[in-house]
Amino acid sequence: MRAEGVRRKASGNLASLPPGTTASIVAIETPDAVRRQLLSLGVFEGVRIRVLRRAPLGGAILVAVGSSEYALGREIASRIRVATG
Repeated sequence: MRAEGVRRKASGNLASLPPGTTASIVAIETPDAVRRQLLSLGVFEGVRIRVLRRAPLGGAILVAVGSSEYALGREIASRIRVATG
């Protein structure tokens, strides 16, 4: 949960963040089936997510959620809205 009065700087989507950036998920704009799969991995609104690596040529993005690491396709990552700060 976010504390009242705490402001976050909007950053756009997860696919646009450089490696090493940590952000909070503010919205997931995917079809329901993809959303359910992300939820089962612990990827949902309010969670802190860190970009570890980006594959070249539009490949997957490696992210960390808690102590787990996942590779997300760039299309899915572009539909996850995040805020840094």
